Amino acid sequence: MNILGLVLAAGESSRLGQKKQLVRYQGEYLLARTIKQLETLLPTVHVVLGASHANIQQQIHIEHPIINPDWPLGMGHSLATGIQHLPPCDAVLIALCDQYLIPDSHYQALVQAAHKHSNRIIATEHQSVGVPAVFPQQQFNALIELTGQQGAKSIIKQHNNLTIACPEAAFDVDTPEDLSKHLL
Repeated sequence: MNILGLVLAAGESSRLGQKKQLVRYQGEYLLARTIKQLETLLPTVHVVLGASHANIQQQIHIEHPIINPDWPLGMGHSLATGIQHLPPCDAVLIALCDQYLIPDSHYQALVQAAHKHSNRIIATEHQSVGVPAVFPQQQFNALIELTGQQGAKSIIKQHNNLTIACPEAAFDVDTPEDLSKHLL
């Protein structure tokens, strides 16, 4: 089964006041950390960039960037753009660059479950159910239809999926207060 990685990192981080992709945690950028975690498991990791993409690419080597010029249209649009630009594959593991507390073992569990249950969505369970998640190819059309701020959660909820608990996935970086909890 050919599973590719897709990291969403297109937003401008307006509530944070700085580019979350370039926030450092344990000596590395959040975006670089997520890419590295997925690269150890998957043959190719694509990254959807938008706001400040040139600056981000100057700081972080991204082997497979996907530039979304319409990033202000929201996360759903960025996700759809990413799926449209993937090469042929059986499934995609969608991750966010700001869920930096997720351990490598959780990504490994998602990939292992996807290999065993190739026709099902494998999602992360924390305070709710969402990403990171592995979507089989038969869900790509639904992902491509996403718009606005609507992410993949609606698709996850509509289908018979498997979930793997990861309490760390409940935390992401959106505000300066979030930064002070773990990063500073």
